[in-house]
Amino acid sequence: MNVINPFKSLRYNTDKVSLDMVAAPPYDIIDSEEQKSLYEKHENNIIRLILGYMHDDDTENNNRYTRAKECLDSWSKEQILIEDDKPYFYILRQDYQIDDIKKFTYGIIAAVRLHKWEEGIILPHEKTLNKPKEDRLKLFKATSANLSPVYMLYEDDDSMADRFIELYTESNTPLLSFIDTAGVVNSVWRMALDECGEFSSHINKKTLFIADGHHRYETSLAYKEYRESIDGKDDNAPYNFIMAYITGAIEDKITIVPTHRLLFNIGIDKIKSLVDSLEKYFDIKNIASYEEATTLMNENFDKHSFTIYIKGQSFIFITLKENIDTCDLLNEKTKSLANLDVKILHSLILENMLGITVEEQASGTSISYMRDGKESIDKVNSGEYKAAILLNKTPLKSIIDISNDREVMPQKSTYFFPKLPSGIVMRKM
Repeated sequence: MNVINPFKSLRYNTDKVSLDMVAAPPYDIIDSEEQKSLYEKHENNIIRLILGYMHDDDTENNNRYTRAKECLDSWSKEQILIEDDKPYFYILRQDYQIDDIKKFTYGIIAAVRLHKWEEGIILPHEKTLNKPKEDRLKLFKATSANLSPVYMLYEDDDSMADRFIELYTESNTPLLSFIDTAGVVNSVWRMALDECGEFSSHINKKTLFIADGHHRYETSLAYKEYRESIDGKDDNAPYNFIMAYITGAIEDKITIVPTHRLLFNIGIDKIKSLVDSLEKYFDIKNIASYEEATTLMNENFDKHSFTIYIKGQSFIFITLKENIDTCDLLNEKTKSLANLDVKILHSLILENMLGITVEEQASGTSISYMRDGKESIDKVNSGEYKAAILLNKTPLKSIIDISNDREVMPQKSTYFFPKLPSGIVMRKM
């Protein structure tokens, strides 16, 4: 059975609405302020489907999930949403700028057949939490739809698939194009199965790695079991698939940005004494500025380097000593996991030195996360947080290695940019 298949998308009718007004970021990076902004932006914004308001008087029959279903039905009836006449693959190109460098990436949105992790066909790299999965399962049950794609990778060492997609887009007119809330230009093409040549068979031989959307993927497995309990087993039923964006794991095309750690609810004396504990394992250097820290972090990208900032003190730049075996240090058998900066940070520094347990790390009772390093420093200076720990990004290769080794990373190890906007295409289940 093919892993990837074309599908008939449910999508916004651009004769009636403009995609830049109705698309939204993925639900799990939208805070309450942006949720409100998207609600006010347009009456048909997809926020009403993916992250609707909760009300104090919500009931089992009237809640954010039932309201999403009502919007989906009414928008379809009013032709705000329309369904394509036949199955297609949907090519997505994203043009963006980061650190003053212009970049672009390609991928295909397809219906991907669900497989359990143990089958080794689709692999994760991070743990999931029950609460987000319970939330998404309620939404799946109410709407019977994939409202935004999971992000997946495949190894494309010869860039064959990437070149095929690029050639196709160069010789065909895009179906739509719009600029999302992050300033990314998103362009979409439709490609029928008979236009694929050997492309789909090439991808169907590949292992797929989940980059972003682990909760939605595991929710889809639960939804499949739920539907089978009601409708009976049918290998070709729509609930056997999930809508996913798949792209080649090509280092210069994929952008991963670091997620820095901010500490709170920890005694300042304990944080200040951290330096004494670090000396056994790290080379330590006091530096004067955030800019110097950024330079040193870049220069020491492959040397397990971090910068610690405590309000009123200098920046402390640390690099793991060269003679240390990370597997022995962390008591890990798998080198791909032991060599991760985030693993060293979470296990050695946060857990062993600061006493923040794995459970406390996951609960968010003492650690917050922020992508902007300069803003992280500002948050410490304002007194909102006790300290900031800056780290480098996780290399793309590490994600593949971790997945192949059947290991998982600590939470917030990766942040892919640009994000996939919700609202490009949807899929009925």
